[in-house]
Amino acid sequence: MSAVQIDNRLKKTILAMSDVVLTWTALFLGLWLRFGGSIPDVYFGHFEQVMWTVAIIHLAAFFAFRVYRRLWYYYRGRDYGLLGGAVLAGVVVFFALTAASGNMLPRSVYLMYGVMLFAFAAGFRFILRKTAELDEVEVGDGGGS
Repeated sequence: MSAVQIDNRLKKTILAMSDVVLTWTALFLGLWLRFGGSIPDVYFGHFEQVMWTVAIIHLAAFFAFRVYRRLWYYYRGRDYGLLGGAVLAGVVVFFALTAASGNMLPRSVYLMYGVMLFAFAAGFRFILRKTAELDEVEVGDGGGS
């Protein structure tokens, strides 16, 4: 296994772990916004119960939509479309599972967390892409003024 393959695996792992944290953050903020900063205990309990479920659903959707196939420097418009489709698919599956289990969150939370997750994930990838471009310019510049 070459160093490039290890580096790509490491980057994909870090990106996937970041997506888990972004998913949890988006869901928590969706609840927090829905209830004006004071999440009722029953819904906070639901959040704690579904944290890993929602993370696994979104990771599966991101892999199914091949969001991780290209790394951060190469993200283009089509990739953001795939990311949007993956987020939407994850939200729909999560909504269906919580509805079937009887642990529904308020419907507005699903919309808010989906929008925030897309914004967070797309923003994170945009920042990584711009950082990679800056690093490439600095390295390619030769250090001269």
